[in-house]
Amino acid sequence: MSRAIKFVSTFWSPCIFNIYFFRQTTLVISIICILCCSEDLAQIRQEIRQVSEQYSIKCLECAELSERLEVQSKAVQDGRRQIHDLLVR
Repeated sequence: MSRAIKFVSTFWSPCIFNIYFFRQTTLVISIICILCCSEDLAQIRQEIRQVSEQYSIKCLECAELSERLEVQSKAVQDGRRQIHDLLVR
């Protein structure tokens, strides 16, 4: 037991000692929670960055596929038009 706690327990009433001990314990718990939360927040931020990067890559892939689909659709339309022109002749 530290000298401060011995002093408090000897000269202060038990009620005041309990309040002092509760405040100290609460402070320690708060500091622990802050440290744990900051580690959790750092991990969450990292996961958000990773997901954001994956989303960006998927958006680029989607844009590329849309462009390819548009080119293919135009080629199909041109082919149908050519077939129609040949059948009409």
